[in-house]
Amino acid sequence: MNSAKEIIDWFWKDIMKFVVFNLPNSIGLRTVTEESFKNRSLRPELRKIIDRIPDITGSYFFNRKLSPELGKDGEYLVEKMDSFLNPDGICQCRTEKIIRVSTDPVRSRAFMMIGLLIDDAMLMHFNNLHSSFQKSFKFPRVVVHGESEGGFVKAHWLIYETHGPDKKMYWGVVLEVSEILLTDLYDWFKHNGWLDEMKKFQQILKDEVNAMFETVDADKLIPILERTELRK
Repeated sequence: MNSAKEIIDWFWKDIMKFVVFNLPNSIGLRTVTEESFKNRSLRPELRKIIDRIPDITGSYFFNRKLSPELGKDGEYLVEKMDSFLNPDGICQCRTEKIIRVSTDPVRSRAFMMIGLLIDDAMLMHFNNLHSSFQKSFKFPRVVVHGESEGGFVKAHWLIYETHGPDKKMYWGVVLEVSEILLTDLYDWFKHNGWLDEMKKFQQILKDEVNAMFETVDADKLIPILERTELRK
C-alpha cells in the first residue's frame, strides 16, 4: 500500500467483512454453510457489496446511507451496521476484536492510532477545514463505550499500557503507515495553499503526542512525525 487512500480503503474493507461475517445465520445476506464460513466465501451479490467498500464506507460512516443500487442487501447491511457499530464510529469495546480479526492486525492497530491522532487534531484545531479534510481522509473514529454524548477516544487508547496494547504495537509498521498517511496529508495542505496551517498542524500533532502518550511511547512516535516533516 503506497497511498493514504489505499490504506484507508483496506481498513474499511476489513471492517465491512467483520460486520458481514458476524451477521446472524438466519438472514440470507451471506452464505451460511459452515464450510463457506470457514473459507470466508461469499455469495456473488454480497461479494459485489464487499468489492464496493470504498464507496460503501464513505456513504455509510459519513452520510448514514448506501448507494441505492446496492438494493435490499445494502439496506439490510446498514441496519446491521447500525446495531453492530456506534452510529458515530467504532465503539471502544470493539476495537481490539476488530484489530484481532483484521487481515493484518499490526497494520490495523498502527493505522487506527495514527488515523485517530490526525483526525482529532484536525477536528479540534482546524474545524473550518475538517469537512474538506474528511472528503479525502475518511479516518475511523472510536466512540467512548457507554458515552451518551458521543465522546471520542484519543489515539493513545490503541497503545494503552494498562490493557496490554502497548506490547502489540510494532514501531517499524507505525513508521511506514505514518509516512504514507502524513505525506499525502501534507500534499493535501500544499495543494490547497495552506502552508501556514500545515506547519501549525505539525506542531500541534507533536504537542498532542507529548500530552497524551506515555513518555516511552512519545519518545518513539515524535521522531517518526519529525522524520515525515523532513521528507516534505
